[in-house]
Amino acid sequence: MRGMKLFNALGSHNSGNNRLMMGLSLLSAFIVKILVGLATPGSIDFFNLCRGAAFTDWTLRYHGWYTFSFYLMNLFYRLWLLAPISHPPVEEVLNKPLMSGDFLIFRGFMKAPLILFDLAVGVLLYKLASALSGSGEKSYLVMALWLFNPYVIAEVEITAQIDVVSTCLVVLGALLFLRGRYLLAGLSIGVGVIARFYPLILIPLFLLLLRDGRAGKLKFLVGACTPILTAISVLYLKLGAALPYMIWRIPVRGAEYVTEEEFLWFFGYIAKGGVYPNDLGVSFVLAMYIFHIIAIRSLWNRERRLICDSIFIALLTYFGFAFWNKYHSVWIVPFITLEYGVNRETAGEKLYTMLFVTFFICSYIYGSLWSHLGASYIPPYNEPLRSVRDALIGVWKTASQGQLLETFNRSILAAVSTLYICYITLRNVGFSIPLSRPPFKGR
Repeated sequence: MRGMKLFNALGSHNSGNNRLMMGLSLLSAFIVKILVGLATPGSIDFFNLCRGAAFTDWTLRYHGWYTFSFYLMNLFYRLWLLAPISHPPVEEVLNKPLMSGDFLIFRGFMKAPLILFDLAVGVLLYKLASALSGSGEKSYLVMALWLFNPYVIAEVEITAQIDVVSTCLVVLGALLFLRGRYLLAGLSIGVGVIARFYPLILIPLFLLLLRDGRAGKLKFLVGACTPILTAISVLYLKLGAALPYMIWRIPVRGAEYVTEEEFLWFFGYIAKGGVYPNDLGVSFVLAMYIFHIIAIRSLWNRERRLICDSIFIALLTYFGFAFWNKYHSVWIVPFITLEYGVNRETAGEKLYTMLFVTFFICSYIYGSLWSHLGASYIPPYNEPLRSVRDALIGVWKTASQGQLLETFNRSILAAVSTLYICYITLRNVGFSIPLSRPPFKGR
């Protein structure tokens, strides 16, 4: 009995330490992210989001796949309007000096949702890693790798891109699914579809790995379909009979307001440097997706815990072999971080670390983020900073001539994606292949 009491006391002490470390990490991450967010203006896309969210009437608006994003940002725009400060027109605020009071406060309000979703992903990854590994150390590592990843900070706090919202919803859906909360998991994925179209192709993966009978699948489908059908019904009030035609025209990019790539990745998009097809065809990505579905159904030991592996492979397939947009890499980052933190020891720590680091370096270079961080996103507070910015712009222009650097990094990313896909697939069909040799001990 005394031994059990001592064990419980030690467990409680460790749990308390974990909660303390988690709280301190979140606080530190919040301070870093808010300071970086306030010190940088954001991208042109962020400015466009701010402009699109600047409305106060209650008229139903439609902005294509960005409708959800505009309404989400509008909530924080309205909070800014409630603050006891001056409220110049948004266009005037966006053209003010970077550190002017009006622009600084406005930027803080409009970047707040992105930072909050960023922190939420860190917490959700901690819980996912804990559920998959049972290790507090691995869980904390996964959370820290997300919260303090320079690439994530560059994409979310500096670029201020909205994709972190849908990313958070997919990670939340995976966690709820893992816990058997099928209705809520489906609801999270359904809202993710409204926020950013791509979670739609993840729904079959959830259904394949759900082994709790028809009732569980029905709960998930009801959860997923409810927000999607609600959104379509609301849009029908705005667009009327034009809505079915617009949906039908989405794959060939013929509909008004529709300029998104996500619908095309598995429906005929051929990776040709940004050239869009005029008709539908079976793309390599679609073929890979179908193969992934067949592998799960026929070869994998179908369990709920494999949902993260399945999502990771589906997104890597798109990222490795289809449309290349630096924003879309954020969809993958939670799952590559989870894979590294949970499985690096069994896979071979050195080589897995190399793959992990290579992915971010090449994504960083390919997306031109290193030039943005060193150039257009360096605030010209003074002459030395302005000189550094101009010098880095010159370096980038020289290095990127002929698209050799972009093509090289794209090839490396495709190779890294292929290695991850092959290794995870083999692992889940029963092959255990460490990616590094065990140390030679002699006779």
